[in-house]
Amino acid sequence: MNPRITSAISIIVAAAVICGCEAGEKPEEIVQSTERVALDLTPFSALNAGEQAELSHAGCWEKSVLVKQYRYSGFVNKNIVTTDDAHYPRLARLGDGSWILSCHGATNGNTVYYATSPDLRQWKNRGILFGPRTVKTSQGATANRIYTNGQLLPLRNGDVLAIASYRISPGYSLVESQPDHGIAMKRSSDFGKTWSEESEIYHGTNWEGQLLELENGQLQCYFSESRPWISGGHSGTGMILSDDGGKTWSPDRVGNPRTVVRESYVHYENGKTLYTDQMPAVIKLVGSPGYAGAFEARRSNSSAYGISLAWSPDGLWPELVDSDGSYPVVTAGKCGPAERHSYAWTGTAPTMMQFPSGETVVGYSAMYQGAYHLMYRMGDATAHNFGDPHPALDHQGSWGAVRLAGTHEMIAVNRDSQNSGIVGVSYVLYALNHNIGASSHSVRVDGKNRDWPATDEALFVGSRHDAQASLRCSCDSENLYFLIEIIDEEFSSGDTVNLMLAPVGSGFLHGNCISVKASCMGVEPACRYPEREWVVAKDIASKGFSAFDGTPDDDSDIDNGWLCEISIPVEKVPFFEDEILVNLSLAKSQTGSSDSLADTSDPGSWFRIKR
Repeated sequence: MNPRITSAISIIVAAAVICGCEAGEKPEEIVQSTERVALDLTPFSALNAGEQAELSHAGCWEKSVLVKQYRYSGFVNKNIVTTDDAHYPRLARLGDGSWILSCHGATNGNTVYYATSPDLRQWKNRGILFGPRTVKTSQGATANRIYTNGQLLPLRNGDVLAIASYRISPGYSLVESQPDHGIAMKRSSDFGKTWSEESEIYHGTNWEGQLLELENGQLQCYFSESRPWISGGHSGTGMILSDDGGKTWSPDRVGNPRTVVRESYVHYENGKTLYTDQMPAVIKLVGSPGYAGAFEARRSNSSAYGISLAWSPDGLWPELVDSDGSYPVVTAGKCGPAERHSYAWTGTAPTMMQFPSGETVVGYSAMYQGAYHLMYRMGDATAHNFGDPHPALDHQGSWGAVRLAGTHEMIAVNRDSQNSGIVGVSYVLYALNHNIGASSHSVRVDGKNRDWPATDEALFVGSRHDAQASLRCSCDSENLYFLIEIIDEEFSSGDTVNLMLAPVGSGFLHGNCISVKASCMGVEPACRYPEREWVVAKDIASKGFSAFDGTPDDDSDIDNGWLCEISIPVEKVPFFEDEILVNLSLAKSQTGSSDSLADTSDPGSWFRIKR
């Protein structure tokens, strides 16, 4: 036998003693892998691919958790984003699974740059998306057109749209120069490799556009209205829309869009009544005709910025017009909508998204541990109630964003200014963990994942190291089945996963709880927890099989990973009537690091699997 495998088996037997299993247990009770096999491991992004019920977790959103995918976190330096002063970074997953990143360089002539990546690990500089140029103004003068606030929208048909705000310099603050400012748009049909000619979809001063596509194909563009001659750089949120795929947009009024959200405030220095609710982040609510939005807002007699929330529950936002039918192009104008939560919390630069299962997320910049960070809050299905704030990225920075990246994934991106000498863009992909349902297919426990379709619901572990584990469950009349897949480029025979089961309502470990530990070399007998330690439960007669694709304990090559299948007789889990609590931990022996779904000592925090 390969000496490496002999050593690995010894490690597993030693681990069994720690778990409460006696050293005299027969080795054949541990199903052992003996040689490398080709494995087609399933990434988390490919799981949960079934027809998920809309709003399936609307009633239990407070138990849902966003987990960083350490493997898909990184820093994009100035050689990739072209500028050493990247602002407003935006990151999106395209229809072929690749990624596209945009930002504008505030000190590089206000140019929008972009880069692409096949896997969030390797990046390619793509150069300029929107670049400055000399133009003839509506007044007949020559001016420089500059671009800011690039935004990206992958469409359902596979195309991707890019927009940017443009303006002329000089002339931004002149009311007569309205026709010379606007929003430009480009389209790519080959996942960002080439782009169409630029078109102008709106004319008028503006900032921070955002695109939204509805299920019926309608495109909506929201943006900060800007009327510097009356109210500084912002005066509410306007929108335009297109029903022909972006060829034409309405209303087509220079400097006068469909104003939908704005509130008045008294400026803290000059006492003037001005308008706020800018930098819009709008979503069409899942399973509802309504919309929700988060907006950057000023407060009367204060220099602080905050996040305001607003809703249009019955459909498209009504246009805010004065009682005489005129549009709010002067200081006096109507505010709205009626349903709003002004200044919900302190912060700037919001973005908003919603998972199909119902959970909403607002990202925004705010002070955290003495510096600005991208923060996020998870909320309910109507975006009315939100939980506590959490830092989305480890490093300080501003003007970041969160975005839906799959049915169970969110991408967070931020201008990283942690090191003032190396300013770039940081990002991390998040996995959504929430209660899951067990599938109803039978499984042959043979160390292969062919019995497990990607439509199965799954949970994720992998926030502390490159190794990533996913957990799936199925059930028939005789057995509970579990598949654990570990994607890991450097795994060892001492790496382990530990699957734990407990009755719903458990607040602490007790004798009914079950634990099964496995490594790439094999699956140990099931254990129970009768007296504050795990001991072998010979009556359970669990089965398991592990398989690996790589060279354990050899870091000179790149491994693929490993998996294990486990079956437990249903009759030995009498507390699994409708639901069961589950936890999974992943331990890396070489680094001593460990990660888990929840607090392993408190089953009350574990996730539920529904039959």
